[in-house]
Amino acid sequence: MNPSFLPLLGVVVGALLGGGAQLLASHVQDRQRHRQWLRERRAESYKDFARVAEEKLHGLGDYFAYYFDEGEPPEDYVVVVYGVAADVSFFGSDEATVLATEVAEALLELLSCARDNSNRKYDVARKRIDAFRSQARRDIVTG
Repeated sequence: MNPSFLPLLGVVVGALLGGGAQLLASHVQDRQRHRQWLRERRAESYKDFARVAEEKLHGLGDYFAYYFDEGEPPEDYVVVVYGVAADVSFFGSDEATVLATEVAEALLELLSCARDNSNRKYDVARKRIDAFRSQARRDIVTG
């Protein structure tokens, strides 16, 4: 091997190592950005779901307390909760997805129950929302 070839080989190997390190660093940074984006979407979907579920729960509570004799709430009153639960299923954990579905079902049961059974159904929905919030906190903290 020609001794003048060694410095050129060193330059080529150094350039390849530097380029590889740069590509690796870029890949790691992209993965970190993607994970951060997912965490933000998860937190946003959890927050939106909890807000909508609480609004519907309080609305149904008011309905049973004050407006029951004036007619039924619209049938699609709770449907919006299922739509927001879909966002949880896209970005949330499996546990949060199951709990979001249980909340939506509990609200639907509350909507369709008789007035004398509404307190019990209200409490069930409240407990399911609390369980969802608890799971959401765990998911957000653990990432």
